[in-house]
Amino acid sequence: MYRRIKSTLPSTLKLDIHPVVKGCLFQEEAFADFKVSSTQSGKSCFIEVVGLSDRTFTAYSSTQKERKDETLRRLHRYPSSQRPTLIFKDMVCDPEQVVAALRQAIAAVAEEGLRTAA
Repeated sequence: MYRRIKSTLPSTLKLDIHPVVKGCLFQEEAFADFKVSSTQSGKSCFIEVVGLSDRTFTAYSSTQKERKDETLRRLHRYPSSQRPTLIFKDMVCDPEQVVAALRQAIAAVAEEGLRTAA
């Protein structure tokens, strides 16, 4: 996933791996999967890879079912001003969907906008 994200980003943007998320709702400090930021605009956007469920939040295996609450809690911990772009399990193998989600993250960094992938 890192390579795909890195190759999609313009050189003017920075990609951080497991950056700290401050001001989380359930814990004072937590870690995200990725963060895209721009020194030009001063904006940033977190990216979360949701590997345990698809876009409908359907859990198919027993492990997925056991960790569903934990996954939802992780996604809802972000402050409302820092909602992440989401890349779900069913999107990971489809380059077009991943690139579409990454474009949303890039757009959020360039200007205010939608921060979740459809």
